[in-house]
Amino acid sequence: MTQEAFDTPQPPVDAEIEQSPYKVGILTEYSPEVAAGIGNLMPQLDENFDSEPTPQDKLERIIASPDRCQIVGYDNNGGVVAAATMNTLMGAGKQTEGWLEDFVVDESVRGSGVATQMWNEMGNWCRSQGLAQFSFGTETKREDAVAFYEKQGAVTDPTSRHLTFILPEAR
Repeated sequence: MTQEAFDTPQPPVDAEIEQSPYKVGILTEYSPEVAAGIGNLMPQLDENFDSEPTPQDKLERIIASPDRCQIVGYDNNGGVVAAATMNTLMGAGKQTEGWLEDFVVDESVRGSGVATQMWNEMGNWCRSQGLAQFSFGTETKREDAVAFYEKQGAVTDPTSRHLTFILPEAR
């Protein structure tokens, strides 16, 4: 598991970001075009995903939730080039923190600065929720992603491991 702690009130502004033609923001309203754009990105995140539009009910639940957000990066034509979903994790015995559910940047714009813009928006959302960090999992084979996360200051937590439990069928 990887964690990022936010020590400064605002992330540093990078010259590459100031020059960026990309716009990044939190999705506040469902749009079929945005749903299709996010869906098109998903196979780049995981080959098991299809490129179907993100279901309307799912996006609307994320948008409506005070504990979630969908961050989207757009090119200068309004096309979706990046997407990330953030959640708030909390429990009776757990420090409340953010969780990065998915984060994908279109291969055609990687290295352009949009990933850093997205990362900064993730941090801004966490701060707006009163959170001091967010965690996420990644596959070690994604060397470019791991290098990006490390460049941003994320660190691997050697005491944690991301596990999945698939619920058995109800009887």
